[in-house]
Amino acid sequence: MKRNHVFILCTLIFPLFAFSVKAAENLILENTFLKLEFNADSGALSSMVNKKSGSEYINRASGYPPFVLDVTPANRSWFIKDYSLGEFGGFSLANPESIGLVPGDIQRIRNGSITAGKITSASSGKTLTCTYNIPPSISVITTVTIRDDSPVTIWKIRVRNDPSKQPKEDLRLFRVAFPVIEGLALGKNHADDFLARPFVQGQLIPDPASYSFFTPTNWAKRDNVLTYIGWACMPWQDLYDSGGGLYLASYDPTFQQIDLETFPDKGKESITMDIRTLAPLYPGQSWESQEFAVAVHDGDWHWAADTYREKSSVLLKPVPKPEWVREADGWFGTGVPNYKYEDLPAMYEQAQWLGLNYLQIWSEMLEPVDENGKRKGYYCFFIPDAARGGEQGMREGVRKVRAAGGHIGFYSNAWTFDATLPASLLKYHEQIPSDVKLPDWWKEFRAHSSVYPDGTREAGNYLDGYAGMCVGAEGWQDYLKYWIVDKYVRDYGVDTWYVDSFPVTMFGAARVCFSTEHGSERPHGVGRGCLELLRKLKEGSSGTVNLAITSETVSDALTQYQSHALGLELVGDLMNYPKPEIFAYTFPEFPIFSGTCDNYFGVKDYYPGEKTKFTHEDSLNRVFLIGNRFDVIGYPLQKDSSYWLHVKKLIALRQAIKSELLSSHFKDDIGLESLPSKVEAKIFRNTGGKSLTITLLDRRDKKEPFTLTVDSLKLGVKPLRTAVLYTFDGEKTISLKKAAGGKLILALPARKDNPAAIIIR
Repeated sequence: MKRNHVFILCTLIFPLFAFSVKAAENLILENTFLKLEFNADSGALSSMVNKKSGSEYINRASGYPPFVLDVTPANRSWFIKDYSLGEFGGFSLANPESIGLVPGDIQRIRNGSITAGKITSASSGKTLTCTYNIPPSISVITTVTIRDDSPVTIWKIRVRNDPSKQPKEDLRLFRVAFPVIEGLALGKNHADDFLARPFVQGQLIPDPASYSFFTPTNWAKRDNVLTYIGWACMPWQDLYDSGGGLYLASYDPTFQQIDLETFPDKGKESITMDIRTLAPLYPGQSWESQEFAVAVHDGDWHWAADTYREKSSVLLKPVPKPEWVREADGWFGTGVPNYKYEDLPAMYEQAQWLGLNYLQIWSEMLEPVDENGKRKGYYCFFIPDAARGGEQGMREGVRKVRAAGGHIGFYSNAWTFDATLPASLLKYHEQIPSDVKLPDWWKEFRAHSSVYPDGTREAGNYLDGYAGMCVGAEGWQDYLKYWIVDKYVRDYGVDTWYVDSFPVTMFGAARVCFSTEHGSERPHGVGRGCLELLRKLKEGSSGTVNLAITSETVSDALTQYQSHALGLELVGDLMNYPKPEIFAYTFPEFPIFSGTCDNYFGVKDYYPGEKTKFTHEDSLNRVFLIGNRFDVIGYPLQKDSSYWLHVKKLIALRQAIKSELLSSHFKDDIGLESLPSKVEAKIFRNTGGKSLTITLLDRRDKKEPFTLTVDSLKLGVKPLRTAVLYTFDGEKTISLKKAAGGKLILALPARKDNPAAIIIR
């Protein structure tokens, strides 16, 4: 097709050419909080001012409208070949520096002419409406609404894709990037900016305009693009400096798949922030977006987290969760097949020695081996291994743990399958009950597999990789539900379950699936499929047990059905500048278990520049610091080991302050004043304002006495009178003095322990 559209392949860094505009008076939306100026001819955002600080947020206005349409020719193949759709393990491989250098099928259009731009007034504020015509036959309407009493503006976009006069020029819409906010450098100086974004449980990047957006060892290439539901645990990000910040969020109760995108410009003078929504649209159809929030604010990322938490109470509809998970201090178990099912009671006894009542166990299934006896994990056929006791051994082992008051759960991977099935299981036919159906790739399961945008599928086996399944495929959901609910919950008796690589590390699967066999939503993102799978597990187990569901990393959308999640904040080489406090502060009541499963080597990333040799104990100390539960996989443990003695003491320390933690919300470091070098502290506020709990890590070689000052007015607590210090050796009252302005001054004595806690009442 002759491409007679003017379009830009490079949309999220400096434009390739200047936008031609006529001189016109800007369209202005403002209140006491902010002022937005839009070019009357292009609709481009030319200025954004925080009126409280007087700071200008736009360093380089692009001159382009605040949207990008990703389109393809409608009469070509259903599949799309484009470099920007490459991915690895749930990450997009998009490299903005290569845009325009590698040919592809996607046109990125943002050059439509504005036909109308007007501001209308209402009793509570104003709305700017801009209408665009995009050749050959696409129309776009954008609205920006500002209320008189709020720093939050609401943006929406509507796209109508009409048939063109020449059918060969018809376009198919794929995605819409909106709002696209370019040229961002707060106060026109990027060096002091920080970017808070929801990578894993949170990331806080200094000077993002100068950041490479590469993961530490480059194993996932780039992390500019965070998919939600996926590596983005929430659908918002925040850019701020000492003068305030800019908050960008998606408010969508239907959970359309989005990408949160952040790109530095080539000159390292500013960044672009946008949200790209999957919006398949054929000629003759229209699409209307969810609401997007754009706000200026005082302070740092805590303001953004507070704002999103308030909005999420409307967007998220959580179902009741089992209370025992909230009470749990951690889990114990094993990730390898080093046990028989008759060993489960002994494993539980070791958990009790640590102070835990929860077993989390992986590698429970029959795992075929090669000619050398080597096993492959992540297997997709979940029958209990006959060599370790089979179904009856599983039932009996689980029954004994539950009878002793314990909780126990096992494992499945959300994505992996073996395309050689059922052939690879035939040699185990005597170990598999006759009433258990063997999955067959060609007869059924290929139809449930994930299809990449270019039409390819993975079709690996347990020796050379995996066939990637699609969690949006109803047949795959039902297969997982059969094993988890019908077998492990109802038959074997478990009361919790772990879904691995969910929603993040997608073995052989695409973030956007192009299958034509998975329902009417085509193509579809994986996020809604993740939600639907958890709904089926939760509702399917109802009446048998209030199933506790956990997974590999957290997503606020999935917490509607999950009871807890594995934290990845300590995984080595996953991310730079980890800041798990962001999720913990936004959703302080959601339990996260951290410390062991996926390695703990990322603890070094919390102490850049230090040459200290960090240990597993150091990682678990950080788990304690931010109030997470302990993930301590490691059966069988050695009771005389210094490591396991440390774990036991940490759990006891958490239990000593648990009643306060459970009645408090994590407030990060709000109200805490300066600390000695190598001393860290976090604060938890009782929800009724009756107390404060402070966790401490003192990594100094010589732990000398020091004073800790707390600004109680910032935390809004009632008058407090006493302070008790909790350490591995017990508890004791310490000096608490009151100073002007609501300051509390605590005298911390010299001690030998690293982690400690203080409760102020």
